[in-house]
Amino acid sequence: MVAKKIKKKHPQVFRIGVDLDACVVDLAQWTSRLVKRKLGLDIKAVFKKGPVNFWLHEWPEIKKLKGENFVKEIFQKPFVYEYAKPIPGAIKVLNKWGKQDHQIWIITARPEELAKEITFKWLRKNKLGWTTKRILFTGHSPKERAGFKSQMAKELDLHLFIEDHAETVRAIDSPSMIVKLVLKYPWNVAEKIGKKARFVKDWQEIDRIVQEISS
Repeated sequence: MVAKKIKKKHPQVFRIGVDLDACVVDLAQWTSRLVKRKLGLDIKAVFKKGPVNFWLHEWPEIKKLKGENFVKEIFQKPFVYEYAKPIPGAIKVLNKWGKQDHQIWIITARPEELAKEITFKWLRKNKLGWTTKRILFTGHSPKERAGFKSQMAKELDLHLFIEDHAETVRAIDSPSMIVKLVLKYPWNVAEKIGKKARFVKDWQEIDRIVQEISS
């Protein structure tokens, strides 16, 4: 009796969009340090009180200290991006996905004219140099990030998207979209993230979800 040949099912290759700041790059360390030094406000202490606005300069605590302009200027400082640390687990998982032939697109709200070279340098330094071939900068004001990322998701027909901005998550969709994974933070935990979206706690959970649906 000839045994039947069992065909192995090959894992599916995905097109994945990944936000940069707060998803791959941790800007919180520098932001917290500079706000504490200049305004005397402990950002982590504010987080412990409950959900906050995504836009730091719109926090009541910042406005009370008349620190709106200072906060906006923080994100114009090149060293904040250059010396930021990676989000735990992000580098390892993204490189794993690269080896599995998933198509990774970095889609960031950073303005290209300010951050392109610094971003490329950071990615190379942190063993993600291969992603520089597929990185898109908004070229728009911060308030227009949702529309830009939504447009890119459609044009690339992405299967998954990793993001932390609730408004952007709600806007993003594509014909092939399976799931949008939202890293949980104080600025999004109380927000509605819409259909096809779910909160995740870290990159280990993100990878587990991707491996499960790809196989």
